[in-house]
Amino acid sequence: MKLTIFFLLLCSVFSGQARAQVGGPTASVRHIQSRVLKEQRTYTVYVPESAQDSLVGRQHYPVLYVLDGETQFQSTATILKQLSGQRVLPEAIIVAIHNTDRIRDLTPTHIESGLYMDRRGATTSGGGEAFTRFLQQELIPRIDSAYAPAPYRVLVGTSLGGLFVLNTLLHHPDLFQSYVAIDPSLWWDDTKLVREAGRLLAQPKFAGKTLFLPVATAFKEAGDTAAAAVRNTIERRAFLAVPDFIAELKQHPASGLRWSAKYYRTEGHNSVPLPGTYDGLRYIFSAHQRLSIDNVALLEPAVSKLSAPAMRDSLLAVCRLVSRQLDYVVRPPEPLVNRIGYSYLGRQDFAAARAFFQLNEQNYPDSFNVYDAMGDYYSALGDPKSAAQAFRKALTIYSYPETRQKLQALQAKTARKAGH
Repeated sequence: MKLTIFFLLLCSVFSGQARAQVGGPTASVRHIQSRVLKEQRTYTVYVPESAQDSLVGRQHYPVLYVLDGETQFQSTATILKQLSGQRVLPEAIIVAIHNTDRIRDLTPTHIESGLYMDRRGATTSGGGEAFTRFLQQELIPRIDSAYAPAPYRVLVGTSLGGLFVLNTLLHHPDLFQSYVAIDPSLWWDDTKLVREAGRLLAQPKFAGKTLFLPVATAFKEAGDTAAAAVRNTIERRAFLAVPDFIAELKQHPASGLRWSAKYYRTEGHNSVPLPGTYDGLRYIFSAHQRLSIDNVALLEPAVSKLSAPAMRDSLLAVCRLVSRQLDYVVRPPEPLVNRIGYSYLGRQDFAAARAFFQLNEQNYPDSFNVYDAMGDYYSALGDPKSAAQAFRKALTIYSYPETRQKLQALQAKTARKAGH
């Protein structure tokens, strides 16, 4: 009885519609009229604050597509904003998709009824492929057109959303680069997806793809587990669906999939999305944490024992590592390189400062900040002509009052010298 009640709770979780939570000025609620689904869909978009900063070069951000957006957006945005602010994660765009008919959209097959779904609840089930087409043909192209993101997409889903995530991975692996399937409802349709997994994972088509699979185990009674394990029943298959799926992952290392599963012994089905999302993003972007502000031995000139050239080379090596993991070019963050350059400039190590400022100039040639920093460098070096030239170029990109004042001061100083 406890087992049945537990799975009834799994089936109903997130089924209610919650009012959208919008966190911060860079998040907005948008709508799209879907021809595929024949309805209007709502989604919340979070864009990093740096995207609105006219002083730095244009960034291309990875995109996190989050299911159950009305309940999962706020926590995901908080995790991302906190950790990207520490450079543990990259800055990213979040697209949180709100529900209309959750059971319809997130289930890959139609069932008349099931062990944990009555006939009424299952009426509209099986619309997962249509929802996938909506993502592929309508929502993703709109996001790509509006924001010109980096070529890296992550799909995050919980419960039935986790089922949809795994179905997308197995049947449409190229739609996203990484997948976070949180406590997925693999019991659906008598574990049909689990039974398909071995055949699909045997195909070497998952190279470059990443999966993180958080599993909640709190409140799952040991007695129910033991009882389910000794009988070849629908209850047994449902209860062991996730462990069976993990076993299939282990049996197919040649698939090329990079994956990890984690059991959360003290989390239940409804509390695991928060730590599961946190750990999932950390796993997907694991190489990026080497750019963390805590890595002072590499990135802080006042602490590092590296020479300036060695520090620059090490930074570039880390970015190559991140690029290999994500399979697109990741450049050293402009603010980080700028800060290092100014640190050396303050110590009057002009050669080191120039090396870092020029690194930014190579990577972000459309940035106001790049040429404003070069102007400060030439001013400190005692080269007013080059400084003025750099400030003028900066002002062609963005008219910033302080830079204009620096240029006017240089011009006035030059005029006074010419008058003498």
